[in-house]
Amino acid sequence: MKRIWPFRSKVNGERVAAPEVQTEDDEQRYKPIEWPLVKRVAKNLAPYKSLYGAGLMLGVVMLILDMQSPRFMQWVIDHVSAFANGKLPGMSQRTACWIVVKIVLIWGVVAAVARVLERYVILIMTLAGERVQFSLRRRLFAHLQRLSMSYYDKTKLGRIISRCTSDIASLREVNVWGIWQVVANLLMMLFAAAMLVITDWRMPVMDGIALTEALRSRGATDTYIIMLTMREASVDYERGYVAGVDDYLSKRVPDAELFARITAAFNTLALRRSLKEAQAALEQAAAIDAESGAFALRELFSRLHGEIRRAQRYGRKLTLLTLAVSATERATAVEVTPSPEMVRGIVQTIESVVRLQIDWTGRLDSERGVAFAVVLPESSISEAPRIKERLQAALRRYAQGFEALQLTFAFGVAALEDTGQQSPSVDTAAMLEVAGLCRNCPGRTGPEQLGAVQRSVACHASIVCRHGYVVDDECSLKSRLSARGVDEDQALAG
Repeated sequence: MKRIWPFRSKVNGERVAAPEVQTEDDEQRYKPIEWPLVKRVAKNLAPYKSLYGAGLMLGVVMLILDMQSPRFMQWVIDHVSAFANGKLPGMSQRTACWIVVKIVLIWGVVAAVARVLERYVILIMTLAGERVQFSLRRRLFAHLQRLSMSYYDKTKLGRIISRCTSDIASLREVNVWGIWQVVANLLMMLFAAAMLVITDWRMPVMDGIALTEALRSRGATDTYIIMLTMREASVDYERGYVAGVDDYLSKRVPDAELFARITAAFNTLALRRSLKEAQAALEQAAAIDAESGAFALRELFSRLHGEIRRAQRYGRKLTLLTLAVSATERATAVEVTPSPEMVRGIVQTIESVVRLQIDWTGRLDSERGVAFAVVLPESSISEAPRIKERLQAALRRYAQGFEALQLTFAFGVAALEDTGQQSPSVDTAAMLEVAGLCRNCPGRTGPEQLGAVQRSVACHASIVCRHGYVVDDECSLKSRLSARGVDEDQALAG
């Protein structure tokens, strides 16, 4: 099997392009990173260099302040140890305690300033990155306006929407945090060198064992400690490792071996950091559904529970909209499972309609097709029909990109009852159940509608037909949308 690598490699002294992995649309998944591409990215960032510069300067100051914590800890340990061992004659206990208090106060002020600077770094870098994102979107939209109609005839609508949404969104991480992460990682690499401690067993104020125990007791678990000493008894080795020493060397060790141990220490620190990052990535992946990009079912329940509690505590509005999608082949009328690309495109279409950073989407279990829950904080039940219409219109436009398939969308709505802060508690699973019953309701008087209304009353979760949207024993919302869907299907077929 050929190795896939996104950079250029050398074969017989000549540079060759990396092997290409083709997708279903015959597009390259990996492309070699070249300087012209880097220059184009830098050209997009150049108009906002003043913002990036201000953010980087504040970030460097913030990192320097953060790195002073070990120094303050050292001052406290040295002062307390010197006073306890009688190295500070003539100093009273009250004066010694007051010096420690002053060091801690200065430490706290430095930490507080670092946190304030961190907040400003986030705000400035986010502002600069979002301006770059906005500029890219405007340029892309202007470019789309200049394209010929033949381009739109030959190109699927789903691909164009993907270019305008997901591809631009993927650049946000580079535009917002790319430069800062490079600078911060370089500084942290230098700081990691300072975290490597080489100590001796015997020292004037505090011996190496006491120093190691003090560092470990204060949570310095990422500090790699190498102890150099003349003691070579097995009991000394055991005592050092029990105290938390990572490597124990005799002073008779050659310089070459000492350098080798130091190199191994840096590799160990890098491995520990990569393991932490991998653990954080696994925790993040567990919260996100890999196929759709929406929140997984467990995370959906956890987040929705928090949204319900928050809305009821402060008397705020909350609406839950569920969506079921099924795909059928037009030629054979056989229902098929939506592909991962289609599922992700549906989620991206939903997120392009709802409010950014406020509304969110989670994936539900479904026996047929796929199902999602769209949580709409600060939205009432009266706003649900308009939101539902916008979502259905966007999804129908997205479905036009699949000529061989017919996508069917079914919606259901549930919301918290507007009874103030004293409203009865609503269970998360019950609210999802009410929204599911609303989704399966045909929109007219019958056992399904009666069951949905009864369950919504019992669970204290409102549905649309309880708030004036039933006319002549029929849900006007569903009948209007279904009729519009038939008209659109007839227009597309014509």
